Amino acid sequence: MKIEPLQGLDILKFGSSKEDALNLFGEPDVIENEGGKDGIRAEIWEYKEIGIRLDFDPDFNFILERVFVYSADISLNGFFPIGLTEQELLNHYPSLELEVKGGRFADYVDNSIELLFFLKDNIVKRVDVLPKISDYFEQFGAYDN
Repeated sequence: MKIEPLQGLDILKFGSSKEDALNLFGEPDVIENEGGKDGIRAEIWEYKEIGIRLDFDPDFNFILERVFVYSADISLNGFFPIGLTEQELLNHYPSLELEVKGGRFADYVDNSIELLFFLKDNIVKRVDVLPKISDYFEQFGAYDN
């Protein structure tokens, strides 16, 4: 699989349904906040073996709104970010900006394409992939409940 900034993954795009995810990946290992029962947060599906988490937006009929990648087998622009050291990440992606650094943790971002790299102990542990929020609302706002 590949991360496609502002789009999701190469095989599952923002705006996809839960059924699309089921057809691709099967039943998730974990479902949190099923049906948006707390009335605020997304319904979260985690696929531990695949190394992804999918967030489905309760405000727009539970379409895919965010992807969290923590598998070393998922690529971004020809490299595999999970498991890289901070310096290796910056060598591959020199335009990243340090957003937060404290103790064992750091976040690097590319706000132009809504990517966040989460590091723990100087190693990339997760990549958060988000849509450009204005485009997301414009494209999917018609599906509001």
